[in-house]
Amino acid sequence: MAGIGIVGTAVTSMIAATMRIGQERRGLAAGLLSTSQQLGGGIGAALAAIIGASATLPSYRTSLTAFIALLGIAAMIVGTRFASRTEASELAHQHRPKVA
Repeated sequence: MAGIGIVGTAVTSMIAATMRIGQERRGLAAGLLSTSQQLGGGIGAALAAIIGASATLPSYRTSLTAFIALLGIAAMIVGTRFASRTEASELAHQHRPKVA
């Protein structure tokens, strides 16, 4: 039942958030909303993992250190992928055929 509720809420919030936005920017708004939902879910899961790890690891400091290390690794992975996409986009833009 929770899965049905989550899906219903996600779709409803997407429609409500993009209803008054012009059609040319509706895709951008939907993408930003989806990204913010994913980011919020990821941060919530990370915080839940810290709380859970504090029960199994020797101290809260150890679990927080592990979280910060994982966050740093994830940030480096995202940064590298973003940089490679930007370079690929610029390369594609340079080699696009010119319309006469």
